[in-house]
Amino acid sequence: TETISLSNVTYNIDEQLNDIVNPGYFSYVMHKTHLKDNKYTISMTIKETSDEFNESLKKLSVLEDGEDTTKTKNAYINLNSEEYEIIKEVYGTNIDSYLLKKDILKFVAKGEFTLSYNEKNYYDKPEIISTSTILKQEQEYLKNLDLPSITYKMANKDVKIEQEQVLKLYGITNKTIETKMKENKLRVDKSAVKSFVNDLAAKYNTSGRMREFKSTLSGTISITGGDYGYVINKDKEITKLTSELNKKKNINRKPCYSQIPYDTSDEVGDSYVEIDLTNQKLWVYKDGKKIVTSDIVTGDEAGGYSTPAGIYYLKYKQRDTTLSGSNADGSTYNSPVSYWMPFNGGIGMHDATWRSKFGGTIYKNNGSHGCINMPKKNAKKTYETIQANYPIVVHY
Repeated sequence: TETISLSNVTYNIDEQLNDIVNPGYFSYVMHKTHLKDNKYTISMTIKETSDEFNESLKKLSVLEDGEDTTKTKNAYINLNSEEYEIIKEVYGTNIDSYLLKKDILKFVAKGEFTLSYNEKNYYDKPEIISTSTILKQEQEYLKNLDLPSITYKMANKDVKIEQEQVLKLYGITNKTIETKMKENKLRVDKSAVKSFVNDLAAKYNTSGRMREFKSTLSGTISITGGDYGYVINKDKEITKLTSELNKKKNINRKPCYSQIPYDTSDEVGDSYVEIDLTNQKLWVYKDGKKIVTSDIVTGDEAGGYSTPAGIYYLKYKQRDTTLSGSNADGSTYNSPVSYWMPFNGGIGMHDATWRSKFGGTIYKNNGSHGCINMPKKNAKKTYETIQANYPIVVHY
């Protein structure tokens, strides 16, 4: 036995009372001539239920789905199946709260405040069944679509886009098939394309993700951060994909990238610069061979200029330039260098002829503004070995 509160509900009796107080001519004559008695019955139909009533209804244990409850499901078309198979409806054992509420209010209207019920009478029923004419028409419509296929060539694998997703790029879902069928024209859904490309970039962009790296002194370590890796150019990809979808062309290509790694397998590979911040060492590797070994001085730890770890790519390299900036005390500096190799904003590798020593613990109290200071001969050799896009691995 469960109880529902009927407090603060609104009854729909105004119209019935008005008919009694202001009867029509026919009813008036009937009462006056005693052809009809003066007893009246008012149906206590509830016009509006209170929040308290609705909350009481929600808390009924019969509405709670247990472990053995089977959820009712509509029949639908499997948009990923080759022949657009119709999946049969499921008749469940979950209760339709609307039907139960309707009967409760019907009993209240009759002045009865106890409802004995059989759960089966209130089982939720599917609204769409597999024998539905419209469902079969939709299936036939889908079979006759001239739908292109989409396969993206990613770094290490081909990614075939599911048929259901391709349909969505034309604005077709199980909820919109009937509307699209009436339009009888395949149109690209621009918002769906934009959403798809955003999701594609979020899933397959690899810039800054965690990577395993075999360091020179510390063995295999994990590194996150930096900007090395694949980055999809979303604006260009949206434009190109929209154009191809409009032409109904099959797609089998790489995405439009704004950035690709030096090693297209998306690994650091065997050509890279390794910067060990803990040991204040730098190594340059080319095709697996160690070309440069150098002591370095990195960002001043005490001054708050520590060099950020991560895997980056060399942005460019430049001869004979002057590096300028501000010191912690607000003064400015201008440092001429012969070999400038930036990889993280204003942070890069360069010669530092003003230093007589490198390595050790110099960086803790007398380091750089974040750059990698090197002896000139090592900076020269590094400059001659690497080029734009070269991986720069910075770690502790």
